Amino acid sequence: MAPLVYYCLYLASDGIFIDHYIDGDYVGKTYHLNPGVGQRLWFMFFCVLWTGNFIAAFGFLVIAISSAGWYFTVPNERANKFNSLTLSKSYWEVLRYHSGTAAFGSLLIALIQLPRYVAMYIQKHSKTLGANPVLKYVLYATICLLRCLESCMKFIAKNAYIQTAIHSTSFIFAAKDAFFLIARNIFQIGAVAVISGIALIILKVFVCVTVTTFAYFYMNAQYANSLHDLVAPTFLVLVISWMTVTMFTDVFQCTIDTIIQCYLTDLENNDGVKAVYADTNMKDFLDKHGKLNKNQIPTDVATNLPTNDPKPTDDSTGLDQVAVKTI
Repeated sequence: MAPLVYYCLYLASDGIFIDHYIDGDYVGKTYHLNPGVGQRLWFMFFCVLWTGNFIAAFGFLVIAISSAGWYFTVPNERANKFNSLTLSKSYWEVLRYHSGTAAFGSLLIALIQLPRYVAMYIQKHSKTLGANPVLKYVLYATICLLRCLESCMKFIAKNAYIQTAIHSTSFIFAAKDAFFLIARNIFQIGAVAVISGIALIILKVFVCVTVTTFAYFYMNAQYANSLHDLVAPTFLVLVISWMTVTMFTDVFQCTIDTIIQCYLTDLENNDGVKAVYADTNMKDFLDKHGKLNKNQIPTDVATNLPTNDPKPTDDSTGLDQVAVKTI
């Protein structure tokens, strides 16, 4: 990101100062960009968007591969096989095998984000919008639709990355597999999403309130005489604590989403009878909260859902063979 920011600043300096005079008296100067600089700045802005989304996708894939590898390991062997080197191995696997998947998914998101930012720029700087209310509301609607499309694309990309972590498939096939997996198990995934979302929100609020309260009383005891007001530093602590806990909960959310898809993949690859890698608590929870039967799915969707053939059983281990790539 730093080279891109540096190059953007370099482009912004590609201009000239023009002196202005009134009746022969110097009144000041203005700065004007050279021709073509604006287009190059927009291109660099697109590169910044693409790079930011790529970094986020890369990190998401690292967590997803680590979580999928943990799930598809015999439970009593997890403690021995997973250690401090697990993330390093996941980083190497993403860099070696899945960089293209992360780049393609982040490119699609950036291609949606750029026109939304262009529309927002036009909305802010155009002088004709105030005189034309129809154009103004059309632009508002365009920005809203692009924002919705961006959210949908991020959701698709996130689940595609999880399928890539499980099956080592490319982005397009992973997105298709994720769509049908979610469609077949919408109730179970919905139950986990709602409960995990509520739990993570409670965690965020608890951490922020606790840290902010402690910071306020600490500053009130130590710096009450040297600070004019405690509101601003206390609010700053609240913002920083919210940002910090959000980063941690994003990791938890990625792990939760990956584990639920691993469970469903495990279940479907064993003919829907049992998930051999899941513990008892997970099985009981997902069995209790909304199993989706075929007759509950709309006819037009049920007829198009792909089916999974059961995998053969390895009698020597007692574990069904799941067609997944583990680290």
